[in-house]
Amino acid sequence: MRMRRILGNAFLILALVQPIPALASGAAVGGAIRFVDGVSYPRTQAGIQAALDEASAAAAGMVWVADGDVTMAAGVTVPASTTLHLGRGDLEFTGTSGIRLSNKSTLEGQGYGSTRITAGPTFSGRLIENADTTGSQESCRIVNLEIDGAKASGARVDAGVRIKRTFVMTTIRDVSVHDCSGIGVRIEGSDANSVGQLVVDNVWVNNVGDFGFYINAAARNIWMNDCSSERPGRNTAGLCINGTTTKSGQNVGCRVSGFYTEIMDTMSVGILVDGAANVEIDDYTAVSRRPGMKAGVEVRNTASGIHGFSQSNLTIRNLWSESDTLVLDKANGVAITAGSDPKGNPYKGLAWYTSPKASGTSPANGYRGYGQIVGIQPGKLGPRIASARTIAPHPDGSVFVVTGSSTVSTITGSDYFLWKVTYFIVSTAVRFDTAGNIQLNTAAGDFEGNGSGGYDILALMWDGSQWNEVSRSLN
Repeated sequence: MRMRRILGNAFLILALVQPIPALASGAAVGGAIRFVDGVSYPRTQAGIQAALDEASAAAAGMVWVADGDVTMAAGVTVPASTTLHLGRGDLEFTGTSGIRLSNKSTLEGQGYGSTRITAGPTFSGRLIENADTTGSQESCRIVNLEIDGAKASGARVDAGVRIKRTFVMTTIRDVSVHDCSGIGVRIEGSDANSVGQLVVDNVWVNNVGDFGFYINAAARNIWMNDCSSERPGRNTAGLCINGTTTKSGQNVGCRVSGFYTEIMDTMSVGILVDGAANVEIDDYTAVSRRPGMKAGVEVRNTASGIHGFSQSNLTIRNLWSESDTLVLDKANGVAITAGSDPKGNPYKGLAWYTSPKASGTSPANGYRGYGQIVGIQPGKLGPRIASARTIAPHPDGSVFVVTGSSTVSTITGSDYFLWKVTYFIVSTAVRFDTAGNIQLNTAAGDFEGNGSGGYDILALMWDGSQWNEVSRSLN
């Protein structure tokens, strides 16, 4: 038994050290793999397309294109359930189409800086797109690529990547898109048919002539993770989520996590949400390059669709914006704006924002969604305030200690405090009267701290024009 085990081990070692036979150029493995290396298949558009078609016919095919540059006047279509692996180098397209991906197909390169899909000076069209936009295509995948729109050369690229009406398992991952004369990455449904659920992961769009990312028409659950958009076109946005172009289908369900933008002009915003519902924005940094930007996030409701969902269920968490206006919510008449930092820090932070208004047809029903988080009244101690005829509570707080002994008649209001109860605490004989914008209980009269016995508390609610007394407590 011991001798048999020794002989078996020796045979295994001999087998492992034997060299693996190299695949012959152009050879097929299992009838499915083709190599475009300039021998069996020429490194041309016709050669690549022929290899793809033959691999597809052999069932679940795969095509590898060797390293090197290729210039093509016509586009390439990757057949269904086929993978096109591109080596290092440039694939330049000079006609009206680039690479079209059929159902369940994959386009994969060697990464940013290694595999580049680029537009020639005469190109006009989209560089990468799905082949069937009728809603019959389930998915496609685009990974590990650089896409160069070459707008300085005169190329007209409507979109570096356009995905329309595909669904589960559609993925764009580890892709750089830059210098397109139009949109960087465009994802869209139609009036009646949606696009989604799909994933956009670690995608960087830079220096384009229009929106960096554009999610348009009926969309269902678009998940964007750790993406960035720098230098979009003037008067646009790093990301636009647009539901105004759909009626029967509604733009609902976009999650944006770990997003980063750099905006170059005062008319642009980092993220624009218009006519879209159930949008969640987390851990977002909006950087402004000179001369500035309009807002970190802008919310509109140009059109709501027949279901009237937008702009309900918008949530923004952990936003850092290099602009005084963090959120410009035009749909609800709210502008979350902060002044300059005494330390000169250009960034302003916002921990959490949801609309302060219900989004139903009346304040009573709210059937489309709710504003502030139901059942939660955040309590946060803000900076101390020295009493004066006019005081200005800091936006980052809902509870404020007022010091000194001067009478307070006016409290500066802002959308940070809209429809929320704000508490003013005194331990001295500070008086609040009604000579300004404070509306106190008529029967109770002015509020004045005892100056002894612990804190005295005045609770007020800002309604957009005056502070209304909710309650008082004299200790």
